[in-house]
Amino acid sequence: PAMPLIELIVSMCLITAPGTCKEQHFQFTQDTSLMGCMMQAQPFLADWSRQHGQWSIERWHCGYPEMRGKDA
Repeated sequence: PAMPLIELIVSMCLITAPGTCKEQHFQFTQDTSLMGCMMQAQPFLADWSRQHGQWSIERWHCGYPEMRGKDA
């Protein structure tokens, strides 16, 4: 059976306008576990931050897309 998709959910704010924030969802293309997502997230976010220097990552976590909007 295929593993469920796992997302990296990132909350970020503009450095020049800290009140302007958004949440972005990144899906991992290969099957991974929540622990795998956590381990892959740090180098991914480091690369993403270098490419998107105007944004400050406030927090992030891994989760399942079908859990969006539900209290876990």
